[in-house]
Amino acid sequence: MGSPIDSVARKNPEAALQEIESRFAGFMKHFPGLAWIKDAAGRYVFANEEALKVFGATREELYGKTDKEIFAPERADRFVHNDQRVVASSSAIKVVEMLEQPDGVHYSLVTKFPIPVPGSNHILIGGTAIDVTERVQAEEALRRLAAEMEARVEDRTRELVQSHEQLRALATDLTLTEQRERKRLAAELHDHLAQMLVLIRLKLGQAKQGPVDQTLDMIRQAEQLLSEALAYTRELVAELSPPVLHEFGLPAALRWLGERMKRFELTVTVRVETPEELQLPEDLAILLFQSTRELLINTAKHARTKEATVALTQDDGTLRITVQDQGIGFDPTLAQKSGTTANSPKFGVFSIRERMYALGGHFEIHSLSGEGTTAILSVPQTSGLAPASESAFVPARSQTPEAAGKTMHMGATCRVLIVDDHAMLRQGLRSVLDDYSDIEVV
Repeated sequence: MGSPIDSVARKNPEAALQEIESRFAGFMKHFPGLAWIKDAAGRYVFANEEALKVFGATREELYGKTDKEIFAPERADRFVHNDQRVVASSSAIKVVEMLEQPDGVHYSLVTKFPIPVPGSNHILIGGTAIDVTERVQAEEALRRLAAEMEARVEDRTRELVQSHEQLRALATDLTLTEQRERKRLAAELHDHLAQMLVLIRLKLGQAKQGPVDQTLDMIRQAEQLLSEALAYTRELVAELSPPVLHEFGLPAALRWLGERMKRFELTVTVRVETPEELQLPEDLAILLFQSTRELLINTAKHARTKEATVALTQDDGTLRITVQDQGIGFDPTLAQKSGTTANSPKFGVFSIRERMYALGGHFEIHSLSGEGTTAILSVPQTSGLAPASESAFVPARSQTPEAAGKTMHMGATCRVLIVDDHAMLRQGLRSVLDDYSDIEVV
């Protein structure tokens, strides 16, 4: 059964041709894209309304002209190259082509195909283009995102590898530090305390031989040596675990530490803006104190300055210790690139950061070459502070160190409570104190 056009063509060929042309014109007008036809020389012989709009030309301005007469050289060369591929292969191709438009560069999925001319060896080149700018932009955004994510993964992997190496170095350094500390303590006890005890024993041995004057003199010398031994022992204990930290709390311990830093020719100004009886978990109080001491020692060794400040503050629900100096500073970027080893000066900073992180705290350091260094130890009060009824680290007395050192009035009776793990020492102290009328042992 024939189509209506076939029926019309048999009766009126001219009317049939007009019908075909009308339908083709309607198809081209409503086609959702660009459509065109070129002759074998690349001259435009047809373009639909959308193509004329995008090309920015009328039919009179476009027909009979080539791409090189209409578009920029770079774009025209690309269009001509694709046309030549169609002619050479006598087959259709699909490519993505770019074209500048008033609102920016647009990407189109272009299909080009040969159209044989009946009765000749010539062909026409047909083409259609569908705008795929949004899809191309989305694909490009995905590629950029993938590249960015890959770069982030590489950075994170590199950081994890570096962190693993640093943690391994930290474990090694902790072991070596423990051994060095044991060796140092053994040397201190052997070279100083043990020698003093030997000397005391010799003095007491000489005292036994008499006469009385010599005996008294030897006893006085032994007492002097004992006093020196006790002073040395207190100094050693204070260095290992400062009693002021356990007895009076972190604020007083930081002031004590500021005074102790004079041994390193460093003058430290300590500013406390927290309650004196600050309640902290024991491990956190010790960590904050030790970290502050390590930062101050680093300042004394490397900052080339004689002054530093320490500030203990509470704000925004956070407890902070800020250690600041105006020394030579350093470039954190270069320090990070140079790596961290167990023997490098930067290792202590890494160790502090890891220990703070392990206890829920945070450590940051800001520095510039020639502009000093600021280090901040911070811990949220919600997680870092504990009630006194739990394992909180609370000052043993409400007295300040200054008040504890005040003398009693003459004639007053002093009540003494002897506390020690060794029964022999408690009995020995009591036997000595019982000889004093103004002392009552409770």
